[in-house]
Amino acid sequence: MEPVSNQSIRSGFTILEVLVSISIAMILVGIGVGFSFQTLSIEKKISRISGKIEVAVRNAQMSAAIDRKDIYLTLYENSVRGSRGAIDLGTARLSIRHPGRFEKWKRPPRKGYTWKFDSNGLSDPVAIKLGFDEGEMTMHFDPLTGEVKDRSMTIAK
Repeated sequence: MEPVSNQSIRSGFTILEVLVSISIAMILVGIGVGFSFQTLSIEKKISRISGKIEVAVRNAQMSAAIDRKDIYLTLYENSVRGSRGAIDLGTARLSIRHPGRFEKWKRPPRKGYTWKFDSNGLSDPVAIKLGFDEGEMTMHFDPLTGEVKDRSMTIAK
């Protein structure tokens, strides 16, 4: 017969080990959530300014067709101006590309790039890139509708 010991064999984790594991997991989750909230606020900022430009383009396109007169938007590096006012782009830097005339992205000239919306409802095919420190938004506008036909957003990490 074997002698009986007063010590029982324990298996499993101690409460301290479990608490340390949970703490490490919570820290990692907190870091991940912080990064995603930061990315969401950057996306919101970029989308807000690009949305204002989209509205100005659609308004210019509709006004040209309804009023049967040419409407112009002037694109500057930090603003977009039209007959209904100006859009301040803040820290964003605007670049344009005009398929058929120039294929590379260019900053608008100092006097601005004049984007014409014809009285027949057509406009020049223009692409706009908004550059921010945190990322960029590219929008390609349809010359028939004034709608954005292709859009891409890149967030810098």
